[in-house]
Amino acid sequence: FPEVSIQFSAWDSSGIPISGLSAQDVFIQEDSGSAIHPNSLSENANTSLAVALVLDVSGSMEGKPLMDAKNAANRFLEKLDANDQAAVIGFANEVNVDPKIINHDREVGFSNDLTGAFNLIEELKAVGGTEVYNAVEKAVKLASQLPQGHRVVLLLTDGKNDPENVGDPQNAIDLAKQESI
Repeated sequence: FPEVSIQFSAWDSSGIPISGLSAQDVFIQEDSGSAIHPNSLSENANTSLAVALVLDVSGSMEGKPLMDAKNAANRFLEKLDANDQAAVIGFANEVNVDPKIINHDREVGFSNDLTGAFNLIEELKAVGGTEVYNAVEKAVKLASQLPQGHRVVLLLTDGKNDPENVGDPQNAIDLAKQESI
């Protein structure tokens, strides 16, 4: 402060990256305050994306909700470039937040080869509780092991944390802030 650097990505409604933006095309605005345009804007088309897809596969997702989530996850993965990488965490109950312990029945670590992610998504079945907090914490921990850059956690869920006393949402929030995820 007072000079701040911000990294962002811009896509059109078809998921195609927007290029050729100028500083006048972009602004930051807090609530109803004044729009602030950046002093300068530079483009880096080679920046890769690392996304952890966190899919709710609890019992309440059975049927159409799970099918819709799987379709959305697959469509998202199809938009990734060859330099991008993805991880998938299908969660219900008994999510181990340790990023070194991968439950191969429901989880795939980060990779540029998305075959494992697509295969896992296809095999996910709905059963059990909804440990949202632990699943998001694990995803943030996995992403934090990667180099700084465009690291994202994308959560697809229909519910709230169940059982309510399992996990703490603040753990994931604090780590995500600290690691710029």
